[in-house]
Amino acid sequence: MDRASQVLADGLPEGVPTTYIALSELGQVPYSTVYHRAHGRRSREDKAKSQQYLTPSEEKGLVKY
Repeated sequence: MDRASQVLADGLPEGVPTTYIALSELGQVPYSTVYHRAHGRRSREDKAKSQQYLTPSEEKGLVKY
């Protein structure tokens, strides 16, 4: 899980207003990244994994071959 998703899952300490800016400052993640994760945008890594043609084990077998 990337940092922005982790910050959203963990939430904020009590007494801190629940805003994306507060979450971004707490997790040291850009505001826009936190906002996009909260609204369903996947990380680049997750997107790349979903577009991968071969599974990692198939890739390793192909490289060995």
